[in-house]
Amino acid sequence: MQANYPQTIEYIVITSDNRIMQWPAFDDDSLIRSLHFYGHAAKRIMTLEDYEAKQNGVTQERELKESA
Repeated sequence: MQANYPQTIEYIVITSDNRIMQWPAFDDDSLIRSLHFYGHAAKRIMTLEDYEAKQNGVTQERELKESA
C-alpha cells in the first residue's frame, strides 16, 4: 500500500545573516517552523521558481545593456 504524501516545495531563503539557502517544506508555515527549529531567521522567502525567474530576468537585462 502506497502512502499519499503531499509534495514539498523548494524555497530560497535569505537569512538575517545574509546566507542564501535552498530549503524544502510543505508550505510557508512548515518552512518557518523548520527554520526556527534550526536557529535561522528568514529575512526573505521565495519559491525556487520565483528565484530562478528573477535571476533569469537580471541576466537578460545585463545582456541587453552589454550589447547596446
